[in-house]
Amino acid sequence: MDIELSETINKNAAALGERDKYANKGTYGKLLVIGGSCGMSGAAYLCSLAAFRTGIGMVKVFGPECNRVILQSSLPEAMYKSMELSDGSIDNAALKESVDWADHIVVGPGLSKGTEAVELMRVLGSDDMAEALSSKRMLLYDADALNIISMFINSSGHEADVDNCGRKLLSASEYIVITPHIGEMARLTGLEIAYIKVHQKEVAKAFADKYGVNVVLKDAVTAVALREKTGKAMLIDSGCGAMAKAGSGDVLCGFISGISAVLGDKLNDSIPTAVFLHGRAGCIASDTVGCHSVLAEDIANSAGKAILSCIKQ
Repeated sequence: MDIELSETINKNAAALGERDKYANKGTYGKLLVIGGSCGMSGAAYLCSLAAFRTGIGMVKVFGPECNRVILQSSLPEAMYKSMELSDGSIDNAALKESVDWADHIVVGPGLSKGTEAVELMRVLGSDDMAEALSSKRMLLYDADALNIISMFINSSGHEADVDNCGRKLLSASEYIVITPHIGEMARLTGLEIAYIKVHQKEVAKAFADKYGVNVVLKDAVTAVALREKTGKAMLIDSGCGAMAKAGSGDVLCGFISGISAVLGDKLNDSIPTAVFLHGRAGCIASDTVGCHSVLAEDIANSAGKAILSCIKQ
């Protein structure tokens, strides 16, 4: 383990190992997961499950009505709010109400790149939403949220508001985290996948510095570049090949959310800690069920053992 990362985990061991006896469900944060689309309910479920497993107190999913029964049957601990009105348009009032409720937000798991998803991202990037988003303790963009943002920021300019929307989304808060895999980073930057693979840490650093966001660039090894550490990045190699399964990235979003809430929203500490613990949980799941049999859900359900294994070192 990297010395700096080891020191970060050690100094937060007490918070990771104990829960306030007098806490209530609001003490450890309220997470809003904006995601899901018809046929893609699993991503929002996995993110929410992992957030609960790593310590978040409350979760609400804002998604399409078609996923309500699936999500609330799979994870009854989470609340659900439909994103669309009867005519199929985005329920802007419900979105604003949900954003106001949350202090941590994840946008993108299973969202799709359809017309409704693009419109939802436009609403999030609008002036009407700016004040609400700026007050969040963490705002994480993943998966299709990043793909839509890449469409916005790489616009040819035929719609000026599109480009502005992309930049507003990336500057909506001081506490933004993006979690692209190599392909998504290629779309965000216009760089070739082969180049990013070779220069993973440098690409993560450059994007973090350019936009003032925290970058978690996922691959077999994950590069973490933090907003407040300009020009610096670390590589975290705690996972294993068993994690090469659909949904692993959604689980990582939940880990970052939960660990952020537990550590008091110190993103410089919580992001690398969560990335490391996600990899450790994958290894524990692999040891339990075998390297070919791990599901993303197994990684989420191994969170507690991963945390315990670190704080007992």
